[in-house]
Amino acid sequence: MEGTTFIREHVCNSCGAPLRLDTEKQILVCTYCGVTHDYAYYLNEDSVFVGYSFLRARNFSAASRTFSFILQKDPHNIRALRGLMLASLKITSIRNIHVASKWLMAVPDVIRKDVIGRSPDEYKEYFNTIVKYLELGIKKKETKDEIATLRKKDKSHNEYEYEITEYDSKEYAPDSISNVMFDMYFTQRGELSGYGASALILIFIAIAAVIFFFVDMGTHDADMQRAITMSLAVVIPALFYALALPRLVRFANGFHKKHHVRKAIKSVKHISDDEVLEQIAKKENEITLIDEKLNALKKKIIILDVRIEKKNPSQNVSA
Repeated sequence: MEGTTFIREHVCNSCGAPLRLDTEKQILVCTYCGVTHDYAYYLNEDSVFVGYSFLRARNFSAASRTFSFILQKDPHNIRALRGLMLASLKITSIRNIHVASKWLMAVPDVIRKDVIGRSPDEYKEYFNTIVKYLELGIKKKETKDEIATLRKKDKSHNEYEYEITEYDSKEYAPDSISNVMFDMYFTQRGELSGYGASALILIFIAIAAVIFFFVDMGTHDADMQRAITMSLAVVIPALFYALALPRLVRFANGFHKKHHVRKAIKSVKHISDDEVLEQIAKKENEITLIDEKLNALKKKIIILDVRIEKKNPSQNVSA
């Protein structure tokens, strides 16, 4: 992580060059000769900058240790107290206090005991307002959890009234009559049925007739035409009886009567769990009121924070 160069009084003991704060390693590094120094050695009443450097780097544990070290020498240092509070909330600026209120389960003891306990009276309003904000934020989170629990208990539902319509129709289902032709030609024992025998005899007769017609015909074209006509007159009925008729029967048997029941929504009636819904509405109103209070408190906190900045100016600290 990129370091931060210290102000002029923080210089290297070896060469006098400015020191740079390495926020990851928590050491001071000379920008010229590279010699490292323990940053705690340089801490004094003006070195809150070190803690805020850690704070901006989101190294909250190092920032907390730094501010605590400063407060050992100067228990009422307002900038150190504010920095310690920010580090305990794991935020880099007081403007981000709403972020802390989302995950906090309780106000950190360090704020109540160390920060407010050491704070000068003129700044107690600032820290007490922050505590109120955090407590309200925690209450808001708890209220949201209560709403989520109530929603699980909500037994509201819809009741439907249906209109039943029944009707019959004929539908073609060829899969259900796939064995019709076989059943017409053969018996259940697998023997040739009467229809199958008659169809077979008829085909043989047709073949014999065709042969006879062509053998008996003369050499004239008229005889040839007459033989063809007579052959067709015999063959077509035979083929129809043997092949086409079973297919027509099969097709006819494919139509089956089917009963239909149609179910349609006639009306919908909403059944509300009024008791639970009333509790949810009440909790939601509470959240609305809490949000209004949080917005007002945050504005007040920022105003008080600006006043602290004006009363305690420093070019090295930015919260």
